[in-house]
Amino acid sequence: MRLRIGEWSAEGPYIDLRQRIGDDHRADDRESAAPGPFNDHPGTAASTSTVSAPTTPSLGTIRPSALATRIASAVEAPDEVPLRTDRPAAGPSVAVDCDQPPSSHEPLRRHPMDGPLRPVLAAAARSRGLSASVDDALADRREALREQEVPEVDLDAARKRLAAATGEEERLRERVAALRGELRAHRDLDADVDAVREQLQAATTELSAAETERIAAEQALDRAVDRAREARDARERRLTLEDEVANLEREARRELAAEIQPTVRDALGAIPGGDPASAGDAFGSLPGDDPDSFACDVATVALAAVRVAAIDAPVVMGPSVDRFSTAAAAHDVLDCPVIRV
Repeated sequence: MRLRIGEWSAEGPYIDLRQRIGDDHRADDRESAAPGPFNDHPGTAASTSTVSAPTTPSLGTIRPSALATRIASAVEAPDEVPLRTDRPAAGPSVAVDCDQPPSSHEPLRRHPMDGPLRPVLAAAARSRGLSASVDDALADRREALREQEVPEVDLDAARKRLAAATGEEERLRERVAALRGELRAHRDLDADVDAVREQLQAATTELSAAETERIAAEQALDRAVDRAREARDARERRLTLEDEVANLEREARRELAAEIQPTVRDALGAIPGGDPASAGDAFGSLPGDDPDSFACDVATVALAAVRVAAIDAPVVMGPSVDRFSTAAAAHDVLDCPVIRV
């Protein structure tokens, strides 16, 4: 694992930014802050993590929670993620070079978790190769959803075309009627009718073209209405598929969470502040996604899920996670790459 912030980089199985952030906050001159190691114990952690600092960005201008969010996003993103600071100029970019995590890694990547616990347990189960009885049906519904296209239909354009064609036809029809009256009047007076006849012929030709355009516009609107009806049906089918996928995903998470709960419960004893006995029946039954339904601390259960998960991509410990004194301690307990902010 390698973390890059601007031109600074560090690599190893664990990287600790917390001391560095504190040093930068205390520095009088942020631009000249000394590069200091990002490891847990200067001089002793160099065997497991290495630091390169040609340009050392100050982290004192960045909220630790925002930094944790950016790093967690960078774990999933192949490109560099821009990092905002409190300064007007753009902050350094953030990138994490690591094994590309599977999609199931997302609920496990950042702590403290900010959502329901069941997806975290299900993600841990997926990482261990467990499956749910609805996986085949879920794959079929997802494929059908990907293939379900909803065509774009512009009824407004078709209506405007018809309105314009109808208006032009009515204008020319009135023009033809007026010229015919003028032609009769010229004949009654034995006046020259050649000029009026030519105008009438031209207007009649234009009217015929306008009638053709109006008929074409009506047909185009009819086709657009049919396509709009098809699009509405396609949207309804897509909504139905989305509901089916969501229901199957919930069922899969329920099954997977239930299957891995005993393993996670046993792992609670290895997490600081965790106790398998404190989980009680509430943890074993997992009646819902509501964290309040658990007798034990949800953050502890989430960390226990990380411990039992088979993941190679790093997890990011935000500033409010105080279960571990160092990133090295978190790495030892969780048995996965760790970035501590």
